[in-house]
Amino acid sequence: MSVQPTCMAIRDSKDPGRATLTVPTGAFTAFVGALKSGGAPQGLSFRSRRA
Repeated sequence: MSVQPTCMAIRDSKDPGRATLTVPTGAFTAFVGALKSGGAPQGLSFRSRRA
């Protein structure tokens, strides 16, 4: 996982040559927070982008 000011780039560590999933930092933070609190995140939108 790579942290950048405006987005998080997530990749499969077992196959790093494949595409990354880029997510806005705020959306990723909300997603992780919802998982930690046991809730399901609502209204998050993710788009994959080829590296």
